Amino acid sequence: MDGSPLPEWMKPSNSKVIVLFNQHTWRGLPVDVAVPVGRRIPPRALQWLKQFAAENNRMLLHSEQIVENGSYTKRQGVSAYGPPEFQQEMAERAGRGEVLSESEGTPEQVIPAQAEIRFRAGFNGSLPPRERQ
Repeated sequence: MDGSPLPEWMKPSNSKVIVLFNQHTWRGLPVDVAVPVGRRIPPRALQWLKQFAAENNRMLLHSEQIVENGSYTKRQGVSAYGPPEFQQEMAERAGRGEVLSESEGTPEQVIPAQAEIRFRAGFNGSLPPRERQ
C-alpha cells in the first residue's frame, strides 16, 4: 500500500477493517475512522490502530455492526479512542445527532444519531497542555 502507514497485513482483505485516515480534525488533531469488514474489527487490527493513534497523537473512531435476533441492522455502535475529552465530546455530539466537523463548508455526518457510543480507555490521560481549550 504505497504511501500508507499501514503494514501489509492491514489490507482490508487480510485485516477485515477499512481505515480512512484524516477524515476530520478535533482540536487541530487528525481523526481517523475505522470500519469493519463484517461485524467487528478483529482484536489484532484494532490494537494496532489504537497503538498507531496513541503513538502519533491521532484520534480514532471505530465502529461495530449491531446485530439483533441474528441479523445485521442498519445501525452501528461507534467507539471513540483518544483522551477523555475527545470521548466525551463524541458521545455528546452523537447524542445530539450533530456532525463531527465541517470540511470546506460541507457538513459530513460521521456519527449518526442512532450510533451507540461506548467509552473506551484512551491514551491513559488527557491532552498535552498546548492542545487543551
